[in-house]
Amino acid sequence: MSPVSRPRKSKKAKTSKRGSAGPAAVSRGAEQTLFGGALLPEQRSALAAVAQGLGHDQQEADWYAESSARVLDEAGVLLGAFGPRELEDATAALLGGQLFERVHGDGGGLWFGAWFEQLAQAASEQVRAGLEGTGGAWEAPWRLLHGMASIGTPDLCAVTLRAMNRVQKQVRRTTRPPEWLRLLPKPTATGELRLLRDPYLPRMGVLAEFAYPGGADRHVYLWDVDACEGPCLAGGGSHEDFAQAAAAWRSAVGETAGHCAPHVPDQADLQCLVQLDLGEEMLRGTENRERLDEWYRANRRLHELDRALRKRGQALPLRRSLYADVETRWAEEAFAEWYAERNGGRRPDAEGAAALAEEWLEGALPGTELQPSPHRVQSQYALIHDWRPDHPVTASSHALFPDWVRFLAERGGYPEGLAERAATTATMGERTPADCPIDDFSGLGEAPGGARSAE
Repeated sequence: MSPVSRPRKSKKAKTSKRGSAGPAAVSRGAEQTLFGGALLPEQRSALAAVAQGLGHDQQEADWYAESSARVLDEAGVLLGAFGPRELEDATAALLGGQLFERVHGDGGGLWFGAWFEQLAQAASEQVRAGLEGTGGAWEAPWRLLHGMASIGTPDLCAVTLRAMNRVQKQVRRTTRPPEWLRLLPKPTATGELRLLRDPYLPRMGVLAEFAYPGGADRHVYLWDVDACEGPCLAGGGSHEDFAQAAAAWRSAVGETAGHCAPHVPDQADLQCLVQLDLGEEMLRGTENRERLDEWYRANRRLHELDRALRKRGQALPLRRSLYADVETRWAEEAFAEWYAERNGGRRPDAEGAAALAEEWLEGALPGTELQPSPHRVQSQYALIHDWRPDHPVTASSHALFPDWVRFLAERGGYPEGLAERAATTATMGERTPADCPIDDFSGLGEAPGGARSAE
């Protein structure tokens, strides 16, 4: 942050700390931005906007052909699937492995939608070559195309189906593939939803029941949402039922989530889904394998959930700005009273406290205001230490920050150990990897200082 008259940007100037791009989308010359301020025409849902944003102007990157060849070489694992969910899971992992390698590599051009299209074309060509006797086996790439049609967003699914149509007649003349393959492009949400929310960390699990046509392979899909630095996908995947999905989420989050029980959410609870940052534009280079395995499918399942809810006369909530008209006065006053009680009646510097409250509350998902997880504290530490060092409020805010975190931890009912780790992070600016381990730093010499560009 580069303050002018105070060590924070004005509310009018700041629409998003992470840019105007929304999940899987960038505004392409239009006055309205996707997910980043004004609503799209007819107040379309966030998920409808995702599909519109999947176009790309990027030229083919150097890694596309190499990664496609690797996927096709390894596609034989798909022959071991005996149903649509098994094939979909295996396809998501197959593509996720290549995304992980590229995100943690040195190259650029990380436009995953464009690569998906290139891979679909390469798979179709291998099917044709295999059937004509000029290439290798065709069954594995044929299954790959079905899996891709099931995990790709509607636009990418359409691209994949066109690639399949170019060779479908040849396949049918040669053999009769399993009938269940026809089910894969159509995962459908039943409308049954559950929500898990950690009482201490800004971490949520959204669970939705899905099935394929005819009720085949009924299962539950999990979106694991972390909101420490802005809502992002921490992981996810398909599970047998709600109980298994909930257990997987609790295991991923850790001890603080041990007693969390799923409940039926209301529409406001689902704001965490429409706020998800699922686009390549904000890749950091530290995404873990679980996040990248679900890169495509998390988006597709959001589309299908939105579609199913609309058919029932419901909908996901419209994406609201987390940076506009944020009320901070309550936090400033509560902190001042808390501070005075512990400092002989002396109140904190008002401008420093106000700057901290604004920085902390802008961008916070509703319900996470009093959750100073070590990960979130580390992120805020980096932000306030990017303020103008010569500004008088900067020094005041730096000095107040550990007390601010202790105040939030006390108000949030934090256990003593977790509160102390958060306060230590507020002082040192560092946390242990075990605190919110959603990043993978194995490919970096040091922790990243910011987002990694997709270009």
